[in-house]
Amino acid sequence: MKQINIKANLDESEFRKKLKDIESGKYDVNINVNSKNTMQGLNNISNSAKNTTTVFGRLKNAVSGTFSSRKIETTAYLALLKEINDAAERAKDTMIQLDKVVTDLSVATGDSRSSVKDLLKDYNSMAKQLASTTTQVGQAADDYLRAGKSMKESNQLIKDSIMLSKLGQINSSEATEDLLATMNGFDMSVNQVNDALDAMVAIDMAASSGDIATALKYCASSADIAGVSFNKLAAMIGTVQDKTMQSAETVGTFMNTLLSRYRNVKIGQFVDDDGESLSDVETILNSVGIKLRDTNHEFRDFETVLDEVAKSWNTYSSVQQASIAKAFSGTRQQNRFLALMEGYNKTLELTEVAANSAGTAVEKFNKSYKES
Repeated sequence: MKQINIKANLDESEFRKKLKDIESGKYDVNINVNSKNTMQGLNNISNSAKNTTTVFGRLKNAVSGTFSSRKIETTAYLALLKEINDAAERAKDTMIQLDKVVTDLSVATGDSRSSVKDLLKDYNSMAKQLASTTTQVGQAADDYLRAGKSMKESNQLIKDSIMLSKLGQINSSEATEDLLATMNGFDMSVNQVNDALDAMVAIDMAASSGDIATALKYCASSADIAGVSFNKLAAMIGTVQDKTMQSAETVGTFMNTLLSRYRNVKIGQFVDDDGESLSDVETILNSVGIKLRDTNHEFRDFETVLDEVAKSWNTYSSVQQASIAKAFSGTRQQNRFLALMEGYNKTLELTEVAANSAGTAVEKFNKSYKES
């Protein structure tokens, strides 16, 4: 069987001959591509050349009185060559990416390239189940293995990364980075990461799960030290983004400022990360009845303090509210703190939603990607 040479031969008689061979099925497009979409596209092209009801056939019938069949055949042949060439380029890029994944996984696992290639077969099956690609699954595996996770842990976390990527509409490498930051910040187990994913997906009525995950990357480590639970932090992020319509990075930075200032007061460091003095923060808050310490003079969890401030928020004067906002969040983040307080009922509602979110991510993923 003849092979198509992916080079345009501009001799018209040769075009006509080759197009006739294509229509009669004499050509075998010999491109080995491990991609369902690419192969389907090539099959569609082949059918287009044979079927007179396709665009080429209809065009030929419609304009036969104006253009010669030679010109139409030439146009069709050039279009076919372009599609085949594009498919070959995509195949080449995929092979380069997969080769890099093999090398990276070989380094991460300490196994030989041949062993890793066998592992990629498993990742290919996983990718099909997750409506993803072997490259994306392999890259996520590499990231988790390099972070010290076992192969079993990595395989479970890969699924969480791909679901977050799909449902949160962020790329898979970013999803993996965000989950690792959250996992490390809250010292989570693998199962707790899945619970966190459920919570983020459940409360994406206020902000997308992708935005929540991105914001968490900036503040997760500060939250655990300050005494704020994952569900409450995710709910606060959702509230502030919903109220301000600002980026995930901006909201995450605000939350980190808010939490790290409290942490610094707690450990007796009276300058925040921006160099702003914290020496009078506790005094200012005490003046309006906000206590940072319990009866044993131990600092209370920040989550509890914020709940109490929000509960009494409408009883404070505008001057007091401004003073409280500055004490908690510093000069540059006051408006975002005010947005959080004004929408705190939403925060409480979303915290409850997050607490009852078990199974939400898988359910939504299956509906969106496995039932479509």
